[in-house]
Amino acid sequence: ANSGLLVGSIAWVALYLALMPLDGVLIKHLVGASGLSPWGLVLYNNVCAAGPGVLFSAILEHDLLLKPGMAALSSRASLHTC
Repeated sequence: ANSGLLVGSIAWVALYLALMPLDGVLIKHLVGASGLSPWGLVLYNNVCAAGPGVLFSAILEHDLLLKPGMAALSSRASLHTC
């Protein structure tokens, strides 16, 4: 799956390895300090994910949105393949 992936600089790898833990700790601190209940955190997370999810679904799956009945066929096919 990653056979075409080429990292041209070790600096990108170092930057990623330095910033990802910092990002995780910072977000954990900010969310923990917000005072939200566990259900409030779940609602906040779902609301934050819904916007990009709907937007990217509309952009990437526009052919399903334009053809009536295609979404129903697609969901039935995915149920049978599981």
